[in-house]
Amino acid sequence: MHSRADHALLIIGLITVERFKLLSSRCARSPSPSSPHSDLALSRSSHSVLVDVATSVAAYLDDDSRPYHQAVAAELCSRGFAIWQNYVDAMALVRALFSLAIGRNPATPNDLRILARNATLHVAGINTPLFMTTLLHDILNASTASARNATLKLLGFMIRKVRRRISSAVRVDHGRAR
Repeated sequence: MHSRADHALLIIGLITVERFKLLSSRCARSPSPSSPHSDLALSRSSHSVLVDVATSVAAYLDDDSRPYHQAVAAELCSRGFAIWQNYVDAMALVRALFSLAIGRNPATPNDLRILARNATLHVAGINTPLFMTTLLHDILNASTASARNATLKLLGFMIRKVRRRISSAVRVDHGRAR
């Protein structure tokens, strides 16, 4: 059974992703002369929500004992990595997603691996330099040959997926040109 906190994180995370522009503009807004304390309090509370959700996503992603937590975090990463990366260690998030996607823990359910792979695809599209840096670091500094092999398999998966997306886009564009 999942706790209310699990559901709350998922709901608040999804709402945050949908309403990020509203929250981020309030975080960046300076206090108005007519009500300096209310805008400042709103700015602090909005920033606090973003930090709390991002920190929870990172913690849930690292919770190997609860696959549901990892699934919630992977889903939130696949929808809002561009937001969370600004409030926690982004490389640690990517590395945790890699770990789930390649199944470093043999007990990781297959559905969770698929979800993590999709989140990894999203990260690659959102922050390609971070993705490539983390991937290359993990390949070059793998602790074992099997860990290196698993990361290379993830790279192969990514190449196949990206190639399919690119080739389908080219076919669609090429078809329109005629």
